[in-house]
Amino acid sequence: MSKPTTKVREWLLERYPDDGLTLLEPAEYDAAIVGVADRVGLFPAVVYDRRKLVPIAMRLFECDYEMALDHVGFNVTGFTDGPTSPLFIDTYRPGHDATCDEEECPGDAYPCEPTP
Repeated sequence: MSKPTTKVREWLLERYPDDGLTLLEPAEYDAAIVGVADRVGLFPAVVYDRRKLVPIAMRLFECDYEMALDHVGFNVTGFTDGPTSPLFIDTYRPGHDATCDEEECPGDAYPCEPTP
C-alpha cells in the first residue's frame, strides 16, 4: 500500500528529488508546509508553520488542545532526522500579543489576543 500524498508533497519531491527532504508523517501535516529553506553548507529543509501543526494534531488524534500541543512539542518539533530535518517557524501576526495565556486562544499553538 502506498503512502498518501498531497500536491505540496508531490511538488517538493519533484523539485528536490536528490536532496533527501524529510517530510513529517502522516501526510496531513503537509497543510502546515510553507516552503523549503536553503541552508549554507547544509541540505535544503522543509519548513513548517508551527502554529498550524496543533489543529492538525487535534484532528488526527481526536484530542484536546493541551494534548495536541504536548504531542507537537515532543513528537513533532522535537523530531530530528539529521541534516535533512525539517525546520519549524513561528509566524509573526500583526495585532496579536504573544504573551497571553494558552486558554485565551484555543487551537492556536502560540495563543494570543488581538492588541488594541
